[in-house]
Amino acid sequence: MNKANEGLSNVMNRFEISPEILAANERIEKEQEETEKQRRKEQIQEMRKAVLESFPLRFRNSSFDNYELDADKNIREKQEYLIWKLREGVSLIMYGKNGTGKTRLAFASMRDKVLKGQSVKYMTASEFFDEIKLTFNNTIKVSDVLGKYLHYDNLFIDEVDKTYGTVTEFIALFRLIDKRYLDLKPTVLIANATKENVIDVIGRSSYERIVEDGTAILMDWESYRAKNRVNK
Repeated sequence: MNKANEGLSNVMNRFEISPEILAANERIEKEQEETEKQRRKEQIQEMRKAVLESFPLRFRNSSFDNYELDADKNIREKQEYLIWKLREGVSLIMYGKNGTGKTRLAFASMRDKVLKGQSVKYMTASEFFDEIKLTFNNTIKVSDVLGKYLHYDNLFIDEVDKTYGTVTEFIALFRLIDKRYLDLKPTVLIANATKENVIDVIGRSSYERIVEDGTAILMDWESYRAKNRVNK
């Protein structure tokens, strides 16, 4: 070996990394990865907790597990089917008389979705229409309002029956339902009304888009509110 090669070999040997150092570096990298995974996990848990704590106090602890099923077999089977469809995460219309637990089940479903890592949004139809009204004076665009609600994995719109909107507002509601339908994102509508009333309010086209991938379920059992008043 000439002196030049010998000198190069000596330099390389001085900078050779020992197996112990390599192992230590691998261990440090693994620990850093685990720390980052734990940090992300805690961050996700905090975000989910914040969403759940934003629920109205009355429904904050609502879940499928604590939903009170009816003693009557036929009614209980219908309730169990409804819960199954909500767990499945399809578009849905819950309609029927007051006090049968429609909103409570909506928040139970949202809790289920949040714990599965999905995004949720609850609003009343009148709240949506109030936002659409802001577009009348060009404060914001209709597309901006719709865009707010398109990215949610699950959207729940309550009190559809209590809405007295203009043609423009109902067209906006149809556009929202239609865009989510095209993106295969479930939308759940809630109404204290008959099926015919629901169709009259939202229109046949919106109704058909909801039930095509999902269903409409009549909640016609005894009112929980009335039952609780009797038992007090």
